[in-house]
Amino acid sequence: MSNRTHMRRQLRALRVAAREQARRTVRRLMRQARIAWLVSLFGALLSACGGSAASGQPTPTGAAHASPSATITYNAGAVRGAGVNVEPSYRPWRYLDGPAPESWWCQPPNCSPEQLPRSKIDTDLQLARQLGVDHIRVEFPWRFIETQRGVYDWTRADLIVSEAQFYGVQLQPVVVYSPAWVGDPTAAPDPADFRDFMTTLVGRYHATISHWELWNEPDLDKYWSAGEQAYVQNILVPGYQGVRAADPSAQVILGGPSTTSADWLNGIYQFGGGDSFDIMALHAYGDVNAVLGSVNTVLTILMAHQQASKPLWIGEYGVEDSLLNDNAQSELLAGVLTSQGPIAQADWYNLRDEAAMECCPPTVAVLGHYGLVERDGITRKSGFAALQRLISAGLPHVQVPQG
Repeated sequence: MSNRTHMRRQLRALRVAAREQARRTVRRLMRQARIAWLVSLFGALLSACGGSAASGQPTPTGAAHASPSATITYNAGAVRGAGVNVEPSYRPWRYLDGPAPESWWCQPPNCSPEQLPRSKIDTDLQLARQLGVDHIRVEFPWRFIETQRGVYDWTRADLIVSEAQFYGVQLQPVVVYSPAWVGDPTAAPDPADFRDFMTTLVGRYHATISHWELWNEPDLDKYWSAGEQAYVQNILVPGYQGVRAADPSAQVILGGPSTTSADWLNGIYQFGGGDSFDIMALHAYGDVNAVLGSVNTVLTILMAHQQASKPLWIGEYGVEDSLLNDNAQSELLAGVLTSQGPIAQADWYNLRDEAAMECCPPTVAVLGHYGLVERDGITRKSGFAALQRLISAGLPHVQVPQG
C-alpha cells in the first residue's frame, strides 16, 4: 500500500471516529432530555392518580414462574445496547462444501450475492454503522482458522477485524465448529485444544475485541452433538480459561441456547459451568410478550443460582418480513428495546435477508426474510429505519437486579 493510500485511509478513519463521537454526544444529550421529560411526566401522573400509575408495558407470557419483579428489587444500570447479527458462517447440515455462500467467510467463486467477500463485509459494516448499533454478532469458525493443530489461517479473520476497525464497528465473535483434525464440526474437541485456541485467538485480537461467545445454540445437535455435559467440560470451562489467560478483562458469553429450557440452563450449573461465563445469553423468537417471557424465565434461573446480577443478553430475536413496509419488525424492535426489565443487550437477527444454500452445485434451499435489508444490501425495510430511530432517540437504562 502506498503512503498516499495509507494516509487517505487514516484520514477517513479519523473522520469516521469524529462523526461517531459527535453522534454519541448527541445521543447522550437526547437521552438525558428524554429521561428528564419522563421523570416529569411520571410525577404528574402520580399526582393525578393519587400516587399510583399503570405500567403500560406488555405483560410477559410463556414463563413458568411469576415475574421476578414481584420478588426482587431493581436498580437502574447502564443503557441497554442494541446489536445485529450477520449470516452464519457455516451450515454443515445443509451446505457440505465449506463456508456458507452468503456469509462473511464464503470462498470464491461460491459467494452470493456479492462475489468478493470484502465487498459483502464492507457493505454490512456500513449498514451497521448507519444503524448505530453497539456491535455486530458474527461467527468465528474455529474449523476455518486452525486448519491443522497449531497451524492457523488468519486471512479472513484479519480482514474482518481490520475492516470493522476501519468502519468503527465493534465485533462480538461467536466461536463455533470443531476443526477437521478433530472430526465432525459438531464433535467435542479435547478441552486443552480448545483452551489453547481461545488463548491464541483472544491474544491476537484483544486490542479491539472485548466479548467472546463460546459456541452458538449448543442445545441443538446440528451445532453441538456431544451433549450438554461435554459442552460445559470441553468448551465452556476451558474456553473461559483460555480467554482469561489472554485477556483478563475480556467478558465471556455463554453460548446462547435456541430456547429457554430450564433443564438445559440448570444443567450448565449442575455440570460445573456456573462460574465460567460472565454474561448469560438466550435466543428468543415470537412476539414481544414471548420474548419478555423468555427473559423472565432465564432471570428466574439466574436468581435460583444467586447470579441475578449477571448481564442478560438476547443473542437473537427477530421476525420475518418479506414486505418493505410491514410493521412486524418495527413493533418487535420497539417492544423489546424499550421494555422494562433486565435486558442488557438485544441483537436483532438478521441484518440482511439470506438464502441458505445446499450444494453441490450451490442452490437455494431456504429463503429467510428476517433481515432489516434485502439480500442486495441496498433495499431497506421499515424495520431498518425503526431501529435507527430507537437508537438515536436513546434506549432506556437496564433494570439491574440487586444482589
